[in-house]
Amino acid sequence: MTTRKLVVGPGALVCQESQLTGNVSIGSGCVLHPKSCIIADVGPIVIGRNNIIEENVVIINRQKMPLIIGDENLFEVGAYVEGARVGSRNIFESRSRVVGATTVGNNCVIGIGCQTEVNETLSDCTVIFGGQLDRRLAKPDLTQMAVHARHLDYLRATLPKFNRMRPIA
Repeated sequence: MTTRKLVVGPGALVCQESQLTGNVSIGSGCVLHPKSCIIADVGPIVIGRNNIIEENVVIINRQKMPLIIGDENLFEVGAYVEGARVGSRNIFESRSRVVGATTVGNNCVIGIGCQTEVNETLSDCTVIFGGQLDRRLAKPDLTQMAVHARHLDYLRATLPKFNRMRPIA
């Protein structure tokens, strides 16, 4: 029998209307919007610190190995992630898709409506963009970390005013 448990780190905000299924660990400082779905279907999902997971995002693990997600990632509205591993400081723009057992490095951007190949490995700083799913390497954007920190501060102040939050033990 599979163990089903939820572990939420200190300072994380999890909206009551988010769906958390299976063996899920959410790191400290993360923010999960209403209607976000974290589904540990087969293996566990381990989410690092200070990630933002917006509305209608689906993160699903259909493999026996844990899906490990690093720190300070932004999953925008409607993003879909089913992969083997996700690094840190990535941006998954609206309606982007990471499929199969894909591994995403650090500081990557999956553009609006773009998707990875099945079982692809994205090296650090890869950007997928445009209708043809073009790829290029970019320099890490050092200002993005400051923007992400301000975004977290804003959400921590605003979300509890307009949404019910899950009680965190």
